[in-house]
Amino acid sequence: MIEGSNREGEAPPRLIRGERGWWLLGPGGIARLGDGHLTPARTLRPDVERGLREQGLFTVRPSRSYSLTVLTATACNLGCAYCFQNLDQDGGGTKPPRIASVRLTPGVIAEILTFVGRRQAESGLDGLVLTIFGGEPLMNPRGCRELLDRAARYGLRRAIDLGFAVPRPRVRRPCKACSYRDGRYGAVVNPDGALYSSWTTAGRPEWRVGTARDGYLPRERTDDRWFTCEDTYGRADDTRAAAGFRDRVDAAHLDHLSATGRLRA
Repeated sequence: MIEGSNREGEAPPRLIRGERGWWLLGPGGIARLGDGHLTPARTLRPDVERGLREQGLFTVRPSRSYSLTVLTATACNLGCAYCFQNLDQDGGGTKPPRIASVRLTPGVIAEILTFVGRRQAESGLDGLVLTIFGGEPLMNPRGCRELLDRAARYGLRRAIDLGFAVPRPRVRRPCKACSYRDGRYGAVVNPDGALYSSWTTAGRPEWRVGTARDGYLPRERTDDRWFTCEDTYGRADDTRAAAGFRDRVDAAHLDHLSATGRLRA
């Protein structure tokens, strides 16, 4: 289990090899570097690091938004054998036993958004990032629409208003929904209003860590129930290979953005 204390300051910079030199990805921005900016050991020269710090590339920018994941329906019309929400194998069929079927209702939406408002006030946040999850969330289209409409009062800005874009490569930061044990920066909520530490345990009563109506259970009752995204998918045997693959993809992305004039670095 990953300790869920306040990890907001954790955003270690990444140094990755590009077509022409190196890319430094810091919590405060991106910089292109040459071989001369590095030591023979491929680390930043002290004077270069000092200059980048003065420019703010190592400064963690505080989040202004609360991160909320809501399951609008736990049912699904697919029945994939590998789904983490299956409770057992189905013997080769298409209907594996799943978590209990629940749909988000107007009453629970009100409880969830009241909970969000309290958390935003406590943490000094004025925005909301909302992920609609399931099951298959669109098996409850009315719940999805009502949640989106009512969440606008809590700082939710819709993608249709902002436009769509592929995110730039960045430093890795803790998941706000599952990396903080007090739910300060985010939460995962089941359609019945139950709180879970992560989307990977949602819908399983034995892993419930509270409710939107009453808040989180005391820490001594959640110690053995708190799991994170990384607990589910982290594999020590392929961490280095995965990191290398991610670096190559991100370097190619940055090279392309720079070559097409869409990146200032």
